[in-house]
Amino acid sequence: MRGAGGKQFREIKIGALGIIFIALSTTIFAQDLSQHNWYFGSTTSGIRFNRGTNVAQSVNNQAIPFGRGGSAVATDPATANLLFYTDGVQVYDACHFAMPNGNGLTGQPDANQPAAIAPMPGQTNRWYIFTNSANFTTGGLISQSEVDLNQFGNAVFPAPALGVVGAKNIAVPGLVNRSEGMIVVPHANQTDFWLISHQNGTQSYAATLINAAAAFPSIVSSGLGFPTSVANFSYYAPTGKIAVSPQDPNTDALILNFDNASGLITFDRFIFNSATAATNSQSIYDIEWDTKGQYLYLSRHGDAGIAANVFQYDYQNPTTTLAPVATAPVFRSYGLQLAPDSAIYHLYQAVSGGPFLLGKFTNTDTTSNLVVNTQALFTATDFDGLQFPAFKPQDSVVMTVAFTTSGICQNSPTSFFPSVTPNADSLRWSFGDGVGSSGSWSPIYTYTSAGSFNVTLNAFYRGQTHTTTLPVTINPFALQLQLVQDTTACKDEFPPPRGTSSPTQFSVKVAIQGGTPASITWSNGDLGDTLTPDSAGYYYVVVTDASGCSAYAGVNVKEYGLQDQRFNIWHFGNSAGIDFNEQPPVPLDNSAMDAPEGCAIVCDRNGDVIFYTDGDKVYDKTDTEIDSGIGGDPTASQSSIIVPVPGDETLYYIFTTPAVSGTSLFELRYSLFDLKLNSGVGALVEKNVLLFSKSTERVTSNGRWLIVHEYGNNVFRSYPITQQGIGQPVYSEAGSDHTFKAQQNGEGYMKIGPRNNVAVALSTPGTSNLIELFTLNDSTGRLDNYRKIDLKEPNGQVYGIEFSPGGNKVFATVKGSPSPSQIFEYFLDSLERPFFKQRIQQTVELGALQLGPDGQIYTAINGSGTLGTIQAVDDTTQLSVYNPAGFALLSATNSRLGLPNFVQIQSNAFGGPGFEFTGICFGDSTRFAGTATDAIDNFQWFLVTVAVVRKHLRFIYMPLRVCTPFP
Repeated sequence: MRGAGGKQFREIKIGALGIIFIALSTTIFAQDLSQHNWYFGSTTSGIRFNRGTNVAQSVNNQAIPFGRGGSAVATDPATANLLFYTDGVQVYDACHFAMPNGNGLTGQPDANQPAAIAPMPGQTNRWYIFTNSANFTTGGLISQSEVDLNQFGNAVFPAPALGVVGAKNIAVPGLVNRSEGMIVVPHANQTDFWLISHQNGTQSYAATLINAAAAFPSIVSSGLGFPTSVANFSYYAPTGKIAVSPQDPNTDALILNFDNASGLITFDRFIFNSATAATNSQSIYDIEWDTKGQYLYLSRHGDAGIAANVFQYDYQNPTTTLAPVATAPVFRSYGLQLAPDSAIYHLYQAVSGGPFLLGKFTNTDTTSNLVVNTQALFTATDFDGLQFPAFKPQDSVVMTVAFTTSGICQNSPTSFFPSVTPNADSLRWSFGDGVGSSGSWSPIYTYTSAGSFNVTLNAFYRGQTHTTTLPVTINPFALQLQLVQDTTACKDEFPPPRGTSSPTQFSVKVAIQGGTPASITWSNGDLGDTLTPDSAGYYYVVVTDASGCSAYAGVNVKEYGLQDQRFNIWHFGNSAGIDFNEQPPVPLDNSAMDAPEGCAIVCDRNGDVIFYTDGDKVYDKTDTEIDSGIGGDPTASQSSIIVPVPGDETLYYIFTTPAVSGTSLFELRYSLFDLKLNSGVGALVEKNVLLFSKSTERVTSNGRWLIVHEYGNNVFRSYPITQQGIGQPVYSEAGSDHTFKAQQNGEGYMKIGPRNNVAVALSTPGTSNLIELFTLNDSTGRLDNYRKIDLKEPNGQVYGIEFSPGGNKVFATVKGSPSPSQIFEYFLDSLERPFFKQRIQQTVELGALQLGPDGQIYTAINGSGTLGTIQAVDDTTQLSVYNPAGFALLSATNSRLGLPNFVQIQSNAFGGPGFEFTGICFGDSTRFAGTATDAIDNFQWFLVTVAVVRKHLRFIYMPLRVCTPFP
């Protein structure tokens, strides 16, 4: 008896075991990411919150000089990419360079809230910086400066623009004699903003309108509370409450009501007993709301005879005594800031003259006794800062949401393709039949009934939701097919010339239910309900009824012992190619493609070409160009990759990447190829659909996951690829930023190895060449276990990446410009740690590396009529051998920098033969599990007595593999 997965078991009697794996997925709708970068204090240290997990992590790339007081940081709310930051005097761009014209702003860099920012309403990529010159209780002037991120600034074309400061230090009308407190909040229309400030020493507050007119009129509200000098504002948008911390002595903190439609401010209440008699103009340094708006946290600065601490105030129970939550004594208490991880972070000094440390409070939305205080984060890093940054207020985005479909018949797949601008963070589909829904990006759904269905697409972007509903008409088509998905034949069961049709011709029959077929056609030309294949491969049947609707089903016919051959034809470079169906492999010259770098090709299981692409043009198996403009750039390192829809080898996704050296918008796009079209030659069903931007040139896949990397940060996106379509991305923030500082940061290869190691080539020419290693969790799609290999070679560009067949080694090329180049070899130990093996010098320009079906690693040599080959030895004690002329190409063809980009780790073998056993004691049962090479394996077990020692028996069990198909 055979077990699922090619295993057989024996324990007195033979039994079978089936294991079902259920993959569960959850969709997390993206939040506004404006607060994920924190730059503050007069050191190089800052904080970045992980995009995938919101966990705080330290960074050490902040530019200095920088003020010790408050700051403002602009972050892309959709990607968490840094845009710029300022201390109120100096503006730094996303690469931490001083922005052109970005010096000499008039803020007070040691004040509490010296800078605030807001996008310019009605403008694209243009921002306001508001600066305040107030100094303690001495009033100041509020001015505005303009940042234009459309200008290149310090960037070098074609890298994305980094921005310049335009007009600056323009006084905002009427905003003189201001306190230090200053904050920007959203307008009710979700397009404009309000700048909230206070007239120093008075009871007057101003709400200044920030809109497209740029006139900055102010609404002044007077007679609120007592005359004071405001240190800090905190705004809770859901209730419109503004908390105010006074810096002058003997004045309680207060709460105001803000009408964000009219700009009017009214009095709510005092926070009684919060005042102190401080003499240092820093009585209550900061104030902050919790996530739910019930609890306020007040930072009492501390003074001679006044203990510093952080206190909790319960808004819903105002008579409750203020409760201290800083459990350990502190010398001075400074800024408070609610963070993306829902904790409130705290700057403080533990002792007089000590470092400015970072702590955090968690469980802040509950009573004070349950608040947890964690101090001295990041190994007691000294941030030398008094206050945290201000961020962009939330605003609304005008989106266009639409979709197209392919497939109009009942009981047949319908594919959905979204068109959302700006590109959404995540999507949710409702298919309108009361049954189906999906969180996939590009789903495939089968309607079981006919009719017109109102399909709803919800697009989630920056914490907002945008919806469209469109009708989809499904025609009646009751016909359904049942066909085994995988089956195995022996070689002899195929007809000549492959076999002898012995003992009988191998065949597969499709069961047709619920309709009357007008035609039944198989992909090999067979007619009727029975397939008689002449060799292994993927075959499909199309059944059409009188209405014109069609159903199809596919079967993977394997030949016993024959390995998967979907990699066996390569087309690459200038008309070059290799046929691995022959042994040894032979060169080809029939390719219609001239690919300077990236390309991709896919074959069927017989090793025959289905189609290929350079990322822009698509060629069918007759070497005819059938389409173009699919979104990729042939000059991108990995311009394309072809991923079959699991379980359906007539449908293939083509994912394409831009060239970061080009004029594109750095967009990763996809198309869908259907082999059934054009009389079985195939054509594109849909093309050039946006998946996301900004992308590097890197893309790889293991068939279950598409792995890509964003440009400008250190975020991987893992998209699940299933029979239900393209799923929502899983984000992993790991490794180095792929920054805009150098074009090469976005170039080079990324590969998945046999043990789910992911290797990335990362080059900063003149500085470093790195291989960064990660581990892909194949269940969740997350990448972790970061390891860095420093090649210790600052020159050239690390470009090609590949693993040895067993995954014990990783190889990389460093290409010259054009020469010299180098090949690096590293081995991975049992803990997946990398160790150097060798460096091979070459006088040519090396490019991509690609493992071939023959176990050799092929090396692209730019402009050459030959490829190099590496005999990749998985033995970690041995060196691999490089042959610079390992494979000769045909004349009139030549290698360029690229080789075909394939889905990694495809196989149809189970891994046998072999067996395992448990139970070795006399008198007890012994259980044997045989591992097959294929599901049709039949095991025969032999018991041979070798010795009897102390009543224990030792046996030899010999599994016998035979090619006897089961019905």
